[in-house]
Amino acid sequence: GAARLIRALVPQSSSWMHLIAAVLFVANPYTITAGATLAIALPMAFLPWMLLCLVHALQRPKSWAWPALGGVTFFLMSGMNVAVVPLFSLLAIIPLVVALWRDYGLTTRSVLVVLSRTALFVILLSTYWLVPALVALGTGSQIVEGSETLDGIAKVSSLPEVLRGLGLWPLYGSSSIGPWVPEHAIYLTSPYIVILTMLWPTLGLLGLLWAKTRLRAFILVSVVISTIVMVGVFPAESSPASPFGMLLREVLSVPALSAFRTTNKIGAVLALAIAF
Repeated sequence: GAARLIRALVPQSSSWMHLIAAVLFVANPYTITAGATLAIALPMAFLPWMLLCLVHALQRPKSWAWPALGGVTFFLMSGMNVAVVPLFSLLAIIPLVVALWRDYGLTTRSVLVVLSRTALFVILLSTYWLVPALVALGTGSQIVEGSETLDGIAKVSSLPEVLRGLGLWPLYGSSSIGPWVPEHAIYLTSPYIVILTMLWPTLGLLGLLWAKTRLRAFILVSVVISTIVMVGVFPAESSPASPFGMLLREVLSVPALSAFRTTNKIGAVLALAIAF
């Protein structure tokens, strides 16, 4: 999916570039750590395919086929955990539209038409989890109260950790018998791994100097949006470090939206951007 998407964004790119982007998308700290759970891995696998469908839909704004396929890819991401990860993934549409606006001669009307058609199929195909989720809103609030707190999530989501592809709270927990996730503890305990994982975003962002204009816009906007969301209310619910964190705190105080408190789940958008 990542290889096909970069080919669509930069048609003149080489096969080696497609291969490298695909490998980096599946072999990075975020995919290895957060992607170890199916609820994140499945939407992550279909994210580039969903964006590819939107690229073709924006090229052919009169078509219904590509919006329908976009809805199918969202459906394939599944409704696990009230589809929190797929819904976060929809934010990747913003950098895609920004990147294609000038080259495709997009207008506000054409973009709204394409997105409206895609949204129609997304809603129709997501009915199987939307209805139960609405019915179970009260139960969901009780589950949230008995699970991780916003403070517990926020205190580890610093900007450096997020850019490393980490910042997901279970990775940092430990008990008397050791780390909660011992197989990934090396990302925190090994100086060599820490340095290597810092090189991943550093080299990726340096690559913007050589990226084509369209690809540069997609990468830059994707990184900005995903890192801001992933950092969230860091360092604590009582004192977010950014205006966005303060706004997010108020949004997450709404019981129906509390499922979105682990904002690290948008990390697939960051991983895709840096892979490119």
